[in-house]
Amino acid sequence: MNIELFTAFLLITVVLIIVPGPIVTLVISTGATRGVRAALTTVAGTTLGNALLLAAIALGLNWVHAHADLLFTALRWTGAAYLTWLGVQAAPVLFAACLSPCPIRRRSSSSPPSCRSLSIRDCRRDRSLRRCASLRS
Repeated sequence: MNIELFTAFLLITVVLIIVPGPIVTLVISTGATRGVRAALTTVAGTTLGNALLLAAIALGLNWVHAHADLLFTALRWTGAAYLTWLGVQAAPVLFAACLSPCPIRRRSSSSPPSCRSLSIRDCRRDRSLRRCASLRS
């Protein structure tokens, strides 16, 4: 083991132990306002809570590390399913807009063009893609 690294670790640990944190502040304020018995109950509760938190973190990270490839595959397939669902939700509006007459008029022709002759950019510019879908003639 590297002695410089271990010495730095010990120094940082001592500093973190000496500097009071929010739990120490809670214990001091509880002891000052409600007495020693309440302060000792607060110490017991915060110690148990910290132990449970550390155990949950250790077990959770160990499980995630052990099953990282499975989790990545599940996340990838979930994302693909979500994108497919978004496409399925958008498809009826797009198809209905392309099959119905569109209220957008082109300058070059006097008759209303169908949405097939328009680009998606034209419908977006006019913000009438949903209007096109609702106008079935």
